[in-house]
Amino acid sequence: MSCRYLSGPAAHCGQAASLPICPQVVYQADFTGANLSDVLMDRAVINEAILRQANLTRAVLTRSDLTGSDIYGADFTNALVDKTQQLALCKYADGINEATVRE
Repeated sequence: MSCRYLSGPAAHCGQAASLPICPQVVYQADFTGANLSDVLMDRAVINEAILRQANLTRAVLTRSDLTGSDIYGADFTNALVDKTQQLALCKYADGINEATVRE
């Protein structure tokens, strides 16, 4: 699997443990319930990904693009996110993360 491009079902992480990730483009990836805490995803294009119930605690997402991603119940506690991306995500963020019990 390429470190530069992950797409569709091949990019499914499920209940993966926390791991560094380096792809620059992650299109329609399924990170449902994934533990992405402390992961480095700066400058990544993560369009239309499914991040439902994902744990992104302390993740580094600087200069990343999460356009169209489903973030219902995702936990971004102490994640490093650009202000413009944060404002965009806040428009449709909702839910409580079942694992971390945070809104």
